[in-house]
Amino acid sequence: MSWRDLLAKAKHEVDRAAKAVEGKANLSLILYHVNESYDMLTKYLSVVEDVEARDVLGKIEEVKRLISQYALMIPCQSSLPSVVFGESSIPSIALSMILDKLKQVKEKLSKLR
Repeated sequence: MSWRDLLAKAKHEVDRAAKAVEGKANLSLILYHVNESYDMLTKYLSVVEDVEARDVLGKIEEVKRLISQYALMIPCQSSLPSVVFGESSIPSIALSMILDKLKQVKEKLSKLR
């Protein structure tokens, strides 16, 4: 894959992750798209040295941490409203935080050429 293809694929996977969050898809599907975008951007960085892309990679890592942090929360441990993803629950506020981070990643990715 060319570096342009890698970057396009990373952007596409972030889009799919955001749509999966908005559609309240299975949490593993969301994480799959986040991981795919991370992998594509890592491959992109192995070909192109780009400080801004490294910053985006850090933002994707933040998304992964947020998902890990909240994926194991049990609704009774929190007074926050929850959204159920299959067998996993995640507080609605955490879901919106994840979506906000994904939007930041998407915005930063759109500036990469």
